[in-house]
Amino acid sequence: MGAAASIELNKPLDASDIEVTQSLEFAGNEVKRLRAALGHLAKLAGIDVVVYDASDILLGVNDKEDFERCIKEISHIRKCLQLHTQSSRRQTRTYTTNDAILINNNNVDIISESKYQESDSSESEDEK
Repeated sequence: MGAAASIELNKPLDASDIEVTQSLEFAGNEVKRLRAALGHLAKLAGIDVVVYDASDILLGVNDKEDFERCIKEISHIRKCLQLHTQSSRRQTRTYTTNDAILINNNNVDIISESKYQESDSSESEDEK
């Protein structure tokens, strides 16, 4: 995850910071900025087509509806980014089922299966 994504994590998920401006131009520019900065994440998630210019949201028929669509899109992107980040953090804490967790004197040690088997085999040799 890049710097742009890290900055976005500190912003309100509901896009209230953008909504308070009541500016369609500002909201539209924010959608374009987010899509340009983070569109690569959508492609990684399997989305084939990412519309960077926001023409799918800024229809030009009703400014209020365009603004509401922009707010929803900004909120959606921020929520997806939050989920992606949480998932990434969980993956770094996930251990395989072949790992053993040893708890000794309030210390937690994670030992891979191969190390665990090595320690088992050395114990059995010592017992002989």
